[in-house]
Amino acid sequence: MPPPETKKPLTAEEKEVLQRWISEGAEYKAHWAFLPPKQSPLPKVRDKAWPQNDIDSFVLARLEKEGLKPSPRADKYTLVRRVYLDLTGLPPTPAEADAFANDGSTNAFERLVDRLLASSHYGERWARRWLDLARYADTNGYEKDRERSIWPWRDWVINSLNAGKPLPPSVIAGQRYAFIRPAAAVLGPQFKFSKHGQSGAELSEALPHLAGVVDEICLIKSMRTDQFNHAPDLMDLKQESKETLEMYGCDPDKPSFARACLLARRMIERGMRFVNIYDEGWDAHSDVLGNSKDNCGKTDKASAALVKDLKQRGLLDETLVIWGGEFGRTPMVESNAALGRSLGRDHHPQAFTVWLAGGGIKAGLTHGATDEMGFHVVQDEVHVHDLQATILHCLGFDHERLTYTYQGRQFRLTDVHGQVVEKILA
Repeated sequence: MPPPETKKPLTAEEKEVLQRWISEGAEYKAHWAFLPPKQSPLPKVRDKAWPQNDIDSFVLARLEKEGLKPSPRADKYTLVRRVYLDLTGLPPTPAEADAFANDGSTNAFERLVDRLLASSHYGERWARRWLDLARYADTNGYEKDRERSIWPWRDWVINSLNAGKPLPPSVIAGQRYAFIRPAAAVLGPQFKFSKHGQSGAELSEALPHLAGVVDEICLIKSMRTDQFNHAPDLMDLKQESKETLEMYGCDPDKPSFARACLLARRMIERGMRFVNIYDEGWDAHSDVLGNSKDNCGKTDKASAALVKDLKQRGLLDETLVIWGGEFGRTPMVESNAALGRSLGRDHHPQAFTVWLAGGGIKAGLTHGATDEMGFHVVQDEVHVHDLQATILHCLGFDHERLTYTYQGRQFRLTDVHGQVVEKILA
């Protein structure tokens, strides 16, 4: 409707049209450009073998309607030239054309298109359309040619086309991201997807073996979570004080046993029920002295710090800390020139040591003893089943009643073994 200040009143004919529209119900339809796109059903075509994708079906349907037939498939040299000129405005070099013509892989064309879309020449080629519409020019033209400073906008258009455009606010509003900004450009699929099996499930070309068993699996494509980062608050060890980091011997930026111990304490603070820390390299079949010095040097300070830290935060009484391995080492030396081993120790299941702290365990206690060589247990033997029964007891379980049915009978986690080691309980 023209504003009053324009002094352009509606004509009698225009008024009559409006009145007729109102009398007919004044139906209003939004302009198509403001309507969300809807997926159209694929049109029916006579030549069902020709379409290679959904777009081909629409193209072929129109050709058949007009009584036309698709052109014959172009040879590889013609195709590579068309793609280069269309996407970059530049012809392929002889070497590039030969490389495509000799590429016998099934996705040669897709990889060529992806490479050209990633080329800086793509933005330079297609920015021209936008710049022409905006009547862009690097010079003023006419009889004078004064300085022009609009070229940064030209570069912005080129870079935007090369980088892609961001998603609209209607899609990303209220979302949080770990590292990128909400206005980051969209990055299209980097792999080709196709349907497999009788189920027709779509999988990436990067998963050829999974495609072979796709009818045996269930794909859930609707998962979501409230977490947008790798537990960012938990992992941010720089929140810890300088004194705490020094107590553990922890560099927040470097993986280490010390960092694992500090992370364990932070997990416990946040209510994590069970935390496992693994440290490898203790299998000292050779150089047991050097191996032990190295591994104890990496773990001793942090292990002690974990106990201290839990206690000073009031968490040790309700946290059971267990430190141990699968077995001990022999009192005898292991040397084997063929395997390059010397001054080591072999596996020794007959006697070894673990330590526990907190969680209902008596503090300051040494339980049990071995003979002088450390070969056999001679006092208060604790089998692994006994330790397991004791751990379950500290967690509030009776290991004799905690059972599961298997092959017709009730099994315990400790099988038919295990006694709670009462002497070590607080």
